[in-house]
Amino acid sequence: MKVTVRFYPSKETKEVELEEGTTGMTLIENLNLNPDSYILAKSGKPIPIDEELTEGVTLTLISVVSGG
Repeated sequence: MKVTVRFYPSKETKEVELEEGTTGMTLIENLNLNPDSYILAKSGKPIPIDEELTEGVTLTLISVVSGG
């Protein structure tokens, strides 16, 4: 299945081919990203990282920045 991933704040967009039943966690790992550094959103709303993704969905990976 194919999903579209938008990266925020960089505004980069990438189309990714995944197996059926893939979760957000697997997507982030396949992109070689640290899961603790991103929030996954669909239609502007955060979704659980263990949610199964569906064909054709557009997701946004929001980079989490923290400091102290």
